[in-house]
Amino acid sequence: MKARFLLLLCLMLAAFPAFAADAPKESTYDRVMRTKTIRCSYAVYPPTLMKDPNSGKITGIFHDLIEEAARLHGFKVEWTAEVDYGTIIQGFDTGRYDMFCAALWPGPERAQQALFTVPLYYSGVGIFVRADDHRFDGHPEKLNAPEYKFSISSDGDINDSVARADFPLAQRVAIAPMAPPSMMFEDVANKKTDAVLAEVAFVSDFLKVHPGALRNIVPADPVRVFPNVYMLPKNEFQFKSMMDTVLQTLLYQGYVNKLIDKYAGTGGGFYKAAKPYEVSK
Repeated sequence: MKARFLLLLCLMLAAFPAFAADAPKESTYDRVMRTKTIRCSYAVYPPTLMKDPNSGKITGIFHDLIEEAARLHGFKVEWTAEVDYGTIIQGFDTGRYDMFCAALWPGPERAQQALFTVPLYYSGVGIFVRADDHRFDGHPEKLNAPEYKFSISSDGDINDSVARADFPLAQRVAIAPMAPPSMMFEDVANKKTDAVLAEVAFVSDFLKVHPGALRNIVPADPVRVFPNVYMLPKNEFQFKSMMDTVLQTLLYQGYVNKLIDKYAGTGGGFYKAAKPYEVSK
């Protein structure tokens, strides 16, 4: 009898790892609620998110906004990892962080692998060339030729997707991984590439340091208008609902627009979100 009991016990212990392996994985929502901490990944993208190279201090629209959203929930924010836009999904898959907390434009490729918050404001995308380059004035379609090169941040990023869709015959030249996005503009200014698709606000920030280096050849007709959002892991609908609610609260309070004015100025090139209601008079 004792031998039979010991055999049964051994079989149960041997099976235990299998049972443990089948235990449900803790959701992002449950982990955040348990730890009261949102682990943020980020990428430097002025003026939405900036990082002082000396102190490491992070500022910007999306930084201040997520910090305030977390405060309203009684959470803290842990700035866990600086990542490249092309590698955000990998960090979600490994559970390295809970959100991507810098500005991001949703697109079909990303929508297959992640969720997005409500739009916070919008960005118009222009076609920027060197200031003294007039080859494409009035005819941006001329860029759709094999001899011309577009700067992109990485394969699969939004500027790459738009270039492939609208200028499929042109070449696409990616900057080095983890290089600042401003390197795309420098490559155009230094004649390594011919054009870059970028939001007006971001290029305006670059032009403060390099005045007169680039110009937009479609100033009145953006090639795209994209919402700026936070990105969340796929299937985390309860976490998305929680974050959407607090972000909408801050939108309706005018907090988001105040951050835009603070960091980008009233002429910064962002399109503020319209109010989803009308007051009867």
